[in-house]
Amino acid sequence: MLKNKTFLLMIPIGILVFILCLLLNYHPVVPIFADGGKAVTINGSSYELPAYFYFCEFHAMEDQGYVMATRSYRPNNYTLSADPSEDELDGLRAIAEDLLYSYEQEPCFEYGDECLPEMFIILGHGPNAFPTDTKTAIGKTISAVQSNPNVRALILPNSNDDATHYEISVGPLSDNSPVIDGYSGVYITDVNNPVSVSIIKSHLTAVDDVDGDITDRIVVKSDDYSANMHTLGLWPIVFEVSDTAGNTASLTINVSVIDRTAPTFVYNSANFTSNLSAPLSLNSILNNISATDNYDGDITNKIVINSDGFSSNSEIVGSYNVVLKVTDSSGNYTLLTLTIQVKDDIKPTISGSSTYSKSTKASLSSATIRSGLIATDNYDGDLSAKITEVSNNYTGKESKVGNYTITYQVSDAAGNKSNIFTVTITVIDDTKPVFYISEVILNIENYNTLTHNEIIQYLCRSKAIDTTKLYYCSFTHDEYTGHEKEAGSYKLVANIEYQDGSVQNLDLKINVLADNVNHGENPSNNLDVKEKVGFFTLVWNWICEASNAVASFFSRIWNWLLVNLFHIK
Repeated sequence: MLKNKTFLLMIPIGILVFILCLLLNYHPVVPIFADGGKAVTINGSSYELPAYFYFCEFHAMEDQGYVMATRSYRPNNYTLSADPSEDELDGLRAIAEDLLYSYEQEPCFEYGDECLPEMFIILGHGPNAFPTDTKTAIGKTISAVQSNPNVRALILPNSNDDATHYEISVGPLSDNSPVIDGYSGVYITDVNNPVSVSIIKSHLTAVDDVDGDITDRIVVKSDDYSANMHTLGLWPIVFEVSDTAGNTASLTINVSVIDRTAPTFVYNSANFTSNLSAPLSLNSILNNISATDNYDGDITNKIVINSDGFSSNSEIVGSYNVVLKVTDSSGNYTLLTLTIQVKDDIKPTISGSSTYSKSTKASLSSATIRSGLIATDNYDGDLSAKITEVSNNYTGKESKVGNYTITYQVSDAAGNKSNIFTVTITVIDDTKPVFYISEVILNIENYNTLTHNEIIQYLCRSKAIDTTKLYYCSFTHDEYTGHEKEAGSYKLVANIEYQDGSVQNLDLKINVLADNVNHGENPSNNLDVKEKVGFFTLVWNWICEASNAVASFFSRIWNWLLVNLFHIK
């Protein structure tokens, strides 16, 4: 009966113990070591055995835009048993030391605004807990690695003045040393707003197997961070805690101070205009732009041309982009796109004859004047076909003496208009005057007749023809010839062309008189022919007339040569 009661009593006690175990195991950050077990201590932090280690490195996946933590190409996993031999410890030490070579060569892997360790150790929660696929991304930053459910701790090497190293040892859990847990490895903070040591400490917990929670006893043993919290780099803080028995545990937190703020471009405008008359150079544009950074200060000298669509098109009308890039010492960068408009601001020009002189009888149309003009443009080339007439007071007055103007202008494709081009036309009267004698009257009896040569001789003797100059005489109208014996009045018109180009027209009236007619008193311009000219006189007159004709002929030839061959007017 007593045994039954004891059994019934054990049931609620067992339930209470089970619940108590659950509560104790629910603590999220304090590891619970099995009584009598062993722990591996690495760089002052203890981890219960067995322990599963994975050796990793960061890689930049630029084509996908993020960073991967992947298994190292070296032996990438290692297990320490619950009671490891010295050979097992030596194997772990050998792999850890192999990692140190890469870590010492490049302890900081820069990618964007991250400063990541090149090589590191992850302590997993179990065998094969960490992904074996080297292309599986687990996060962009160390904090993401730490928060991965497969990761128990991230372990970085200790750094001091002597060397970078891993201190690895195994001891019994029964040494009653307290354990500090919380952050493992690296704490990342921004240089613009650095975290305080007290905040980091507030996230740590210390537990002792005898004293229990001794978090309030955690102290800062050494601190390289506080004086450098505004300086980029990896700065260690060593925390220490002691139990009432004097057992001491320490934990090193490496605070990585990083700069996540991208630099800033300083400029008045990102839009520029480059005129073909005075084209801009890319250097002159860059002289108007500077760059500053929250940490590095003035980094104008770090500006680079990321892409340039302008320089090769600086003389081609259009809109082009130039992309500038500036990167600070932490790898943060900013892009700036400049837009440059290339414009044609050069006027076209019109060339050609700007003055004309013509006689009233010469033909010169406005179309002929227009056809003699040429328009050119620096960008569009020949624009002659696009010349337009602006004003014209010449057309319709081509035969009227005076000065007239026609103005022209042309525009190119960019809308630039040429200067007004003015053509001046002078219409002149270059026809030499013609002398007229009102009328010459010859009276002759019907028994006498006169030839043209005899008429010319009478005109010469009467001074009606200027015999001091060479001349040529012709009759343009003749009513006398054929009526020499018939009484009556007949009209003749003589046309005399002199060597100097002047022309004289003479109107002649020949009165053929019947025999025994009383003529009365002749007026001063009447010539009476009383008798027939003698034979020798006729011969002499004929010779004179022939010589005049020959002289006039050669004179006309000479004048033609002067005008047409030598262009002498």
